[in-house]
Amino acid sequence: MYHIRKPDFLIIGAQKCGTSWLWRALKEHPGTDLRNPKEIFFFSNRKLYMRGLEWYYNCFKCLDSDKIIGEASTSYFYDHVLIDNTIIDYSFPTIPELISRELPNVKIFIILRDPVERAISAYFHHMQYHHYSPYEPLRIVCDAYPRQRVLELGHYSRYLTLWKQFVPDDRMCCFVFEEDILMNRANTVTRAYTFLNLDATFTPSVVDKRENKRHSWMFLLLTYYTRHNPSFNHIVSSRLSQAILNRLSCVKPPMINPSDIDYLRSVYLPEKHELETMLNRRLDCWKYGADKLPH
Repeated sequence: MYHIRKPDFLIIGAQKCGTSWLWRALKEHPGTDLRNPKEIFFFSNRKLYMRGLEWYYNCFKCLDSDKIIGEASTSYFYDHVLIDNTIIDYSFPTIPELISRELPNVKIFIILRDPVERAISAYFHHMQYHHYSPYEPLRIVCDAYPRQRVLELGHYSRYLTLWKQFVPDDRMCCFVFEEDILMNRANTVTRAYTFLNLDATFTPSVVDKRENKRHSWMFLLLTYYTRHNPSFNHIVSSRLSQAILNRLSCVKPPMINPSDIDYLRSVYLPEKHELETMLNRRLDCWKYGADKLPH
């Protein structure tokens, strides 16, 4: 049997918090050899997990075993293995326990973002894939489309508490999107490289680049309303059309309803102090949607 090469690190989330940017920064380093695509979802999806550990390690077998390897699956940050992305399979241990058993030395990256902003970003993200109408209000989406977990995935303290039960602090590196990714990328890259014992003097090209910029409202509308016309939808969804439509600003997206923002604030604000204590840092950079409410 071939030599099993286990991943040295995992970027586990949170979803819509800048994990693609961090992955790019790590992928460019000459001391890493990272797979493409970055996500495997092995430990969070029952169907994939049942393929077995040999299948999982086969995902890394073509990589350079002398370099740092890893993966980035944002579904790992959460608690339970899921069936069809909604139903919990309680026959399995929690995701952190599964990972810590099989990868006892793996290092964990986590990025957290203002949970209200994360929920809004996720709301538009799933809209891009036609999971609901572009005019479906955010609050309705939270309640009516549990498969997308728009609201659930912002409960950071719940999931971080669980992860800390299985992974010691010296193997966890946690960033805050607004301060570390948006405002201080060079230092964040240095911290990430140091965490993996890589040469921290290397400067990747993505230091000044933004990953996964949201599509324009014009693009979302056209792709949604042409989704049943494959030929036209293919044209609209082409890379050239995306570039053109994303530059058009003649159609503005509707404002998020203030009552929806109030709802998100009521859900997430009570968790702020607990999360600050867990991270040992202030989160004053998180406005929790206050800047989106009428003054």
